[in-house]
Amino acid sequence: MLTLNKLMASSALAALLAFSSAGISFAGFDEAVNAYEAGDYKTAMNEWMVLAEKNDPAAVRNIGHLYRLGLGTDVNYERALHWYKRASELGFARAQANVASMYLKGQGVPQDYVQAADWFTKAARNGHTIAQYNLGLMYEYGKGVE
Repeated sequence: MLTLNKLMASSALAALLAFSSAGISFAGFDEAVNAYEAGDYKTAMNEWMVLAEKNDPAAVRNIGHLYRLGLGTDVNYERALHWYKRASELGFARAQANVASMYLKGQGVPQDYVQAADWFTKAARNGHTIAQYNLGLMYEYGKGVE
């Protein structure tokens, strides 16, 4: 039987690889995705940074991914969390799920199941299906919730 962390890790990976510009879209996003897929992470970072300055929530979130995974930069969980929270403030449910995952795993923050459940709840309420599933697992295993 898979553990809670393994199930959530596989769900988070699926969310991590799904790029979209839900809502706001600017020229350059597709170029950044193409650069990312080609392994040119510095170009992807530069393209998304321009869009992040215009508050494109998907670009903001994807910058968080680059920092979290150390792609084109050093791994920096604190910076990743900063970018995910910024995208979360823009209402981007996927970023809210990323914040939850970081609290769940203790990446850049102390592991905190209550915070993870709170962030998964925000994302779930915004229609993020993986967050809904992960929140269900937290309830099943009694992690951060009763």
